[in-house]
Amino acid sequence: MAEHQPSKNREPRVEVHAHWLRERVSPALRRWQRVARVLLRRRLPRAARTARRHASQRLGPALRRWQRVARVTVRRRLGRPAKQWLATTYAEVAPRVRRATRQAWEEGRTLAGHAWALWQAHRPAFLRNQAVTRLLVTALGLNIAVWAWLALAYSSLPPLVPLHFDAAGNPDRIAPRQDVFTLPVIGLVILLLNTALGGALYRRLPFASHMLFGGSVVVQSLLLITVWQLVSRVG
Repeated sequence: MAEHQPSKNREPRVEVHAHWLRERVSPALRRWQRVARVLLRRRLPRAARTARRHASQRLGPALRRWQRVARVTVRRRLGRPAKQWLATTYAEVAPRVRRATRQAWEEGRTLAGHAWALWQAHRPAFLRNQAVTRLLVTALGLNIAVWAWLALAYSSLPPLVPLHFDAAGNPDRIAPRQDVFTLPVIGLVILLLNTALGGALYRRLPFASHMLFGGSVVVQSLLLITVWQLVSRVG
């Protein structure tokens, strides 16, 4: 029982010390903390601004002078070696580039010549006729003109456009404006079909093949006139 006596005597003392710390020391510490926070908030920004101003007034001009000196030094000392290196590199590389370009150009011309010779030797018989070739080139050019005209006038077309007119000139079919590209598509399909059929019938029925080739030109011309009327009426 004597061994447990000191612990019982210490418990009230510990409680008294804790109560004293809570009542006396803790409020004082809290007050000093608030004072320290206020002082730090007020004086540290001032000190920081003062140090920044001092650094800009004293160190700023010196740093700018050293920067100017460094730039001049770099331009003078590094400029000459850089120019010499560029001149040497250009003198070494430029002839190689010229030779490689000349060789590539000559090889391309040789390949183009071989390809043209093969085409001349193996092209279909109907394409050897100049009249047929002119008809097909004309039809293809008219089809490209229809595509180009519609592409240029597409932004000015309204959302709905008339694609077909009756005998009196009144529209009997109205569709979205993106459907206007069906006209050159139809023309291209007719051109390809007539070319294939005309080439197949060229040796047996040359007159019929010429009619097909000429019909392609007529169809493309009619499509071009249709597009011109469509754009002029809508506009």
